[in-house]
Amino acid sequence: MKLNKYKYAIVINLNKLIEKNIRKSWQIIDSKLGINFISSRSNSPHITLVSNLNFKKIIIKKVNSFLSNKIKPFNIYSNGLGVFFSDSPVVYLRWNINFELLKLKNNLEKIFNTKQKNYSGLNWIPKSTIAYKNFDEKDLSKILLLIKKINFKKKMEVKSISVISYHEKYGEKKIYEFNF
Repeated sequence: MKLNKYKYAIVINLNKLIEKNIRKSWQIIDSKLGINFISSRSNSPHITLVSNLNFKKIIIKKVNSFLSNKIKPFNIYSNGLGVFFSDSPVVYLRWNINFELLKLKNNLEKIFNTKQKNYSGLNWIPKSTIAYKNFDEKDLSKILLLIKKINFKKKMEVKSISVISYHEKYGEKKIYEFNF
């Protein structure tokens, strides 16, 4: 992504309790380890459905039209913490995929033509990122020890999505929220 260009994403907003628990984990790992790349750039933890979009006005118009098809709130369930191992590891809250969640994601991908060839929605890992970028593998056990007492296994009603802007340098900002 060019540093001078904002991109847009469509995300699921988290409910108050789960958002509070993720913010608590952000605060703990920042104060104890100085790990804050995500917490300093995201105004709200979320689950990304579609990303790398352009043209904010068109996105809002298309999402509004899509939601007018009577999307109803549905439940999803968190499934504890997960880790992606790479040059820059990711610690995240995992979410179970269910029919309604996959249908929402697939419909948004279809609207924005973002579905990749040879892609199955089952390859997608719905997640809410807790730590990313300014740490390495040696910090993983410290992070997990610090946040292990936070109860991340929760049921959540999905009743809204948002369009956010994001920029590598300046972070994320909620642009518009759609309730259903």
